[in-house]
Amino acid sequence: MEFSKSRDRFLEELVDSEGSRLEQFARLVWYNESRGERQTLVADALVELEAAGMPRQNSSRFLRALAASPKFVPGRALGSVRLVSSESDELSRQFGAERRQVPTVFQEFVSSGDLPQRKPFLKVAEQLNGCYELGFYDAAATMARRLLEMLLIEIYIGAGRSADVKRDGSFLMLDGLVTKYLGDSSFSHGRNLAKDFAAIKAVGDSASHDRSHISTRSDLDGIAFQYRRTVSALLGYL
Repeated sequence: MEFSKSRDRFLEELVDSEGSRLEQFARLVWYNESRGERQTLVADALVELEAAGMPRQNSSRFLRALAASPKFVPGRALGSVRLVSSESDELSRQFGAERRQVPTVFQEFVSSGDLPQRKPFLKVAEQLNGCYELGFYDAAATMARRLLEMLLIEIYIGAGRSADVKRDGSFLMLDGLVTKYLGDSSFSHGRNLAKDFAAIKAVGDSASHDRSHISTRSDLDGIAFQYRRTVSALLGYL
């Protein structure tokens, strides 16, 4: 089993792998932890596994087996678990080298095929998708933020108005770019665009500047739809 594959492919192969259902569940918890999730909600994990093809589990029986297993300890959130360090270390020995490989097929947070086919855009999209896939969520959020900056600047360059998004000869940062763009009557803005920008910027700002916050997969997944919608809106002007 290759833990460097996309989450969907990983789940499909996991339910077909050898071992008990509890052992398969432990591998999923390890997969989550290796990508920055400090705990796994049992109910959510079972839904994921069953959606990928694992037979439906008797929840009461499974929870009893989980509580009796030495592989797990309760997480901080109600209904969550984490692996004991010895089990996490053992799974890392088995699968850690594969996890660290850069995936050859990215699970796309944003499709590079939709972007301007120029190296800077494609490389940033590749890094965004690659960081997301490998569980480097602070890096992914930072790259998502950077890509929006690049697209906004490109819109103004394409319109021959680069001076409008510069201050003292340098391009504005994301906050200034968003404020300028949303207040610019030359462009039409969907009714959700301002909220989408705000949600994306909040995640990106925390990832880039908050010294105590560590981004998780759920942070990125929480803005994935808004991000794709925003990128699509910006691409309409390129």
